[in-house]
Amino acid sequence: MDDVEAHILAPLRASWPAAAAVTASVLAGYTRYRLTGDPLTAATEREWRAIADWVLPAAACPEPDREIQEAVLLLIHVRGRHAFLNNLWDGAPVFLDLYERWVERLGHYPWAFRALLAFATEPGSHLDAWRLLEWLTVSLAKIADRERLWREEETGSSAVTALTSLWRRAEAAIRREPAALRRYADLLDELKRVGVPLAEQLLAEI
Repeated sequence: MDDVEAHILAPLRASWPAAAAVTASVLAGYTRYRLTGDPLTAATEREWRAIADWVLPAAACPEPDREIQEAVLLLIHVRGRHAFLNNLWDGAPVFLDLYERWVERLGHYPWAFRALLAFATEPGSHLDAWRLLEWLTVSLAKIADRERLWREEETGSSAVTALTSLWRRAEAAIRREPAALRRYADLLDELKRVGVPLAEQLLAEI
């Protein structure tokens, strides 16, 4: 860890956020070559958390610019609008507290909400469905223009894909949790109202 701190983490920290693109590249490399290690080592976890500590914006910060967005999206293993890790990766529970902070500070931005949908479908699929539904619902509640959100960048279709994935893998667990089932139904009902295909069909399955 000392060598990593001296030769990688310290220079990155000192150059943040001016060299945010470099930090994003390092996060991508860590994701590809370290987070996917089996097992996930304690050293890799510490290093990832160390980077997250300065990359994740403070609660009261303004919206990050695009280069910073690229880095913060990689904290939930998403690059652009696509998952950077797939659903075979089972390391997400280790970083649950980081995801909680991420959702709290960023989930209300449309670009972050779209990334959260990708996360829920792929690298976050080893987390409890009720928790993912809670994050989606809480984040959505803070977005002012929701009709615009659903229309832009196929967000409505992405939401149906994420909700379908959650239902297929965790229907029984969702049914056991009244709050989770209500959130799931409410999300589908909103998608149905704005005309997103398949939302009505999924509602009928409840």
